Amino acid sequence: MHAYTNTLRIELAPFDVKVINIITGGVQSRLQRVKRALPEDSYYMPINDQFERRLNFSEIDATPTEEYARRVVDAVLLPNPPKSVWEGNKSWVVWFATTYLPSWVMVSLQLENDHSRRC
Repeated sequence: MHAYTNTLRIELAPFDVKVINIITGGVQSRLQRVKRALPEDSYYMPINDQFERRLNFSEIDATPTEEYARRVVDAVLLPNPPKSVWEGNKSWVVWFATTYLPSWVMVSLQLENDHSRRC
């Protein structure tokens, strides 16, 4: 998505079209208003505890919707808006990791996380 946004920014600049990448962390929503559960015969039943833990993960300490929207709109309406806007709970963690850590660190963290899920 970042590469696509950057490409659009370059291609649309001659037409005075501004393209801004909005990267969103945890924001309060109504996505979890419906109780979700795996069917009893699901192939994913062995990891049901992880499934249930992730259902509401983005809602933990999430940024209120109105606050998120205000911050995004304020950033976009600046005289010289940034190319990317990082808003929502913990979006700064991903920004920091992708900005300052070598990519192999992120890959190894993902691999470690995947391995711990299988065990």
